[in-house]
Amino acid sequence: MPCLLIWGAEDDLVPVALHEEVLARLPEPTVYCEIEKAAHAPYLERTEVFVNVLAQFLADRPEDR
Repeated sequence: MPCLLIWGAEDDLVPVALHEEVLARLPEPTVYCEIEKAAHAPYLERTEVFVNVLAQFLADRPEDR
């Protein structure tokens, strides 16, 4: 099953440098998206960007629904 990993580029709680380790533990295919000017809660801090990323991810995978 496809997986989407969204990370805030300014996340101090879970630093963005850990994304590669997290990606290695997730199933393939996993899409990684780093949102600029967002910290640990990009869904709150950059809601419009977050929703657009999520909507695009879902739209690109109609066969998985």
